[in-house]
Formats: sequence, structure tokens, C-alpha cells
Amino acid sequence: MAETKSWVTTGKFTGISGDTLKVIAMVTMFIDHFAHVFISPYSDLYLILRGIGRLAFPLYCFLLVEGFLHTKNYNRYVLRMALFALIAEIPFDLALYGVPIYWGYQSVMLTLLIGLIGLGAYRWCVNRQLPIYGILVAVAAILAGWLTRCDYGAEGVLLIFIFYLFSYSPTRRAVGLGVWAVMFGGLEVWGACAVLPIALYSGARGKGGRWFKWFGYAFYPLHLFLLWLVKIM
Repeated sequence: MAETKSWVTTGKFTGISGDTLKVIAMVTMFIDHFAHVFISPYSDLYLILRGIGRLAFPLYCFLLVEGFLHTKNYNRYVLRMALFALIAEIPFDLALYGVPIYWGYQSVMLTLLIGLIGLGAYRWCVNRQLPIYGILVAVAAILAGWLTRCDYGAEGVLLIFIFYLFSYSPTRRAVGLGVWAVMFGGLEVWGACAVLPIALYSGARGKGGRWFKWFGYAFYPLHLFLLWLVKIM
């Protein structure tokens, strides 16, 4: 896959970094979960905040694919994602369901993990000129998203593959995101708005460094745990 290039290539503004995209994803995700935990679902404010929150998942999917395309150690990337998927599950269940273990629905970290493993297996098949097996792997990953009842489920894993398969073309990637958002329906339509910050992506990682990378992983379970603490006080 060719390296993703920014649509913003002229003038003084050269685009935004991956770290900036990550901040946008974290902020919109926090807004989404805050509304889920504290705001009445029958209010207009709830719909507005959850709509803003729809930007987070497409951004995280995009960043996951960028990480996959540029990581120097895929296995370590998978282990990191698996570790934080495990850590995040209890805070996720506490914040959203009020119990430490809820088997009916899993966190989005598991969705991202399934997508990451699926991408690795897909690339392995394609690199060995086994395209049929690659298609089967993609279908299996999407099915796993549905069977595990993780956040966004099969549709979420599908979006990860859309971003990967169209990583060479910003236009096709944007169309793919738009079609996905419409197919998903409901508030997820607002997820198509993530096309704007993604379009402004410069291809640069950013200056956050190693500490910010780990903070990006830790933010998910940490903010859910804090929301739960505030809720029970």
C-alpha cells in the first residue's frame, strides 16, 4: 500500500499530524461517553453530544490503519492492543453497565484488535499471492466482530478494512467512509464528518513522542473509570 498523502499540499498550512487526530478522537470519544453516562437519552443535548461523538470511531480506525501501515513491529503492535483491550473491559462495563463484567457487549478496543489481526492475516495472504484466502480472512474478521458482540461489531471491522483497502486514495477512502456511515444509519451518519480531519492529515506522526503514544492507549480505560467514579459518588 502506498503511503497516505494529505490533500493539503499548498500554502503555509501543511495539514495536521497523527497526534492531533488522536486528540480529536479522544475529545469526541469523551463527549460521547459523557453523554451516554450522564445525559438523558430523551434530550436534545444527548443527541447533539452523541452525534459529535460519532467522529471518534472512524478516526480511531484510520489511525489504526496508519499504525499498521507504518509500524516496525506488527507483533508488538498486536500485543499492545490486546493488553489494553483486556485492561479496558472492566472500566467499560462499569461505566456503561454498572457491573465489572458484562458479557453482552464488549469494548471498542476489542473491535480494533480484531481489525488489526484481520489486517495482518489479510496482508500475509496477499503477499503470498493467495487473494481468495485474503478475502476469506476479511470475511472471518468481520464475522468475528459480530460474534464477539464488540462495539460497532461487524460494521466496525468492515470500516477498518475499507480504510486499509483505500489507503492509497483519499477520495475513495472518503467515499467509503460516507457509504459506511449511511449504511450504518442513525447517529452514525455523523461519523462521515470525520472525513474532514482525515483529509487534513499530513502523514506526520506528530511531536507527542513515546509518552503520548502510551497515553493514547491508556486514555480509553482511564476516562471510562473516571466517569464511573463520578457517577457513583
